[in-house]
Amino acid sequence: MLITDKEQVKDFHAGNRVWQGIPSIARTQGGRMFSTFYTGSTREALGNYSIVVQSDDDGQTWTDAIAVAYGGEQVRCYDPVVWVDPLNRLWFVWNVIPPFGVYASICENPDADELVFGEEFFIAKGVMIQKPTVLSTGEWLFPIAVWSYDIAYNFHNYLGIGYLNSDPEFLEYNRKNTGANVYRSLDCGKTFGFLGGCANIVARNYDEHIIYEKNNGTLVLMSRTNYGMAQSFSYDRGKTWTVAENSGIKSPCTKNFVRRLKSGRLLYVGHYEYTGRNNLTAFLSDDDGESWPYRILLDERDYVSYPDADEGDDGSIYIIYDRARGAFHNTLAKAENSAREVLMAKLREEDIIAGEIVTETSFMKHIVSKLGKYTGEKDLFNNTFTVDVIDKVTDGTVTDYYNDIHELDVDEMLARFDSAADALAYVCDAYPVRCDSLGCLDVKKMNAITARIEAGEGDAKRNFCELVALLAGTNDEATRISFTPTVNRIIECIQKDVKNVPDLATMADEFGISLYYMCHLFKRRTGMSIMQYRDEYRMMLAKSLLLNTQKSITDISAECGFSDSSYFSGKFREREGITPTAYRKNNKI
Repeated sequence: MLITDKEQVKDFHAGNRVWQGIPSIARTQGGRMFSTFYTGSTREALGNYSIVVQSDDDGQTWTDAIAVAYGGEQVRCYDPVVWVDPLNRLWFVWNVIPPFGVYASICENPDADELVFGEEFFIAKGVMIQKPTVLSTGEWLFPIAVWSYDIAYNFHNYLGIGYLNSDPEFLEYNRKNTGANVYRSLDCGKTFGFLGGCANIVARNYDEHIIYEKNNGTLVLMSRTNYGMAQSFSYDRGKTWTVAENSGIKSPCTKNFVRRLKSGRLLYVGHYEYTGRNNLTAFLSDDDGESWPYRILLDERDYVSYPDADEGDDGSIYIIYDRARGAFHNTLAKAENSAREVLMAKLREEDIIAGEIVTETSFMKHIVSKLGKYTGEKDLFNNTFTVDVIDKVTDGTVTDYYNDIHELDVDEMLARFDSAADALAYVCDAYPVRCDSLGCLDVKKMNAITARIEAGEGDAKRNFCELVALLAGTNDEATRISFTPTVNRIIECIQKDVKNVPDLATMADEFGISLYYMCHLFKRRTGMSIMQYRDEYRMMLAKSLLLNTQKSITDISAECGFSDSSYFSGKFREREGITPTAYRKNNKI
């Protein structure tokens, strides 16, 4: 998959690319900069590839591709990351479908005149789109997601990969391992091991999670959802994670970025007072993420998204993002009419605090890569119909999803499929209703629309536009009313008062659900029984109190619902191998 031969790399030049986006940026100790993003074909699909570009003048000018991850037209190499590790080695990381995995190559000396990338290697099953986090203890944590099955199924189905239906190995792996997971390396990236993860995230959507360490040693995992950014906490260095909660950071459904700076402040890059993927903004927190009082607007325009950042040794902050990627159009002219830009900003903390550029070396909206006319020989749009799907489905607001729904060419779509039923199935796959939103779906309206489509009654375009608006509006409505599935209601019940969790029969009666189905549903979703979850939550709460308070072991034992402190200490030692007192002493930072 990894191509570094200079002659072969030329085949992936800008003139051969119709669209591009989802960038990452890294800066070496010597000041050289690298970026990566992915592209290929007319949409985010099979045949995509990831490229690396380079700058030797602090981001002012950039080369075209110097390395490429490409697996052929039936493989997708996507969501790449570049990262300079504590040893000043450059990591080029990319994801592959099929199979569902994360791969990487390391350049040992990224400041050398001649760059040498090592052999590609496999890290883990899943998707990694954010940089690793190096803990104060020296551990390296890699955020690798295994998507929820409905997301994975719909996305793979959209790509045209049908093996999910008949692959029992994948189904079993997904069931057991789905989550915003964390892998750890204790030997500087030679080996990787699964550490833990968080699967209990309401309105979970592709995860794209990132991790940072608080000053007290608590780890925070921030994850993309349909309502904004969720957060989960770990009090044992990433082994166990709390049920995710709303971080309070509002955001369209898209990737955001957070990282600890050398000054000790936290940097967050996301969208502020947005109407879609606009108003990309950089924030600073000087109270460990409790508030974000400082901000600077990076780019107010529409379709700016997927930020990544790195910090130079001198404290300069480099932020990269994309604008109007240009994918999913059904003609070359429409694609070329999109910006198709990868841009960057160079800032210092003083600029963010001031809310405007106040330092001489800072700048914003600087182009890293911009596509022009397509000069390739392939007729990529021959007999190709695509609907503006993925960006809209994942963007977070109905008005932004469908502001150009008039581009839906129903006649062309029906010509592509053998029947209206096939076109109907395609639209339902492209605009999926989340499982946790089904309770808000207007079934009568859905049945009426689909009946008209199948019977060929009424205006076809109007019918399909109504269907798309209904499907997306259902997800949006569920988010607005905070629709809570049964599993999450059980979790909330346990967390609300872990000392007095009702017995299972009482809980089932309160929720109006059968006892058997309640227990079956919870175990299928979480991988553990309700009582096992209660015990896990008690231990996580106990760890938090041990590290973050001065409460006595007796008080912590009572607060966490244990019958007495001796029983609590015995259970704790049985699980952790040490006493609560020793755990508190060993893990204080």
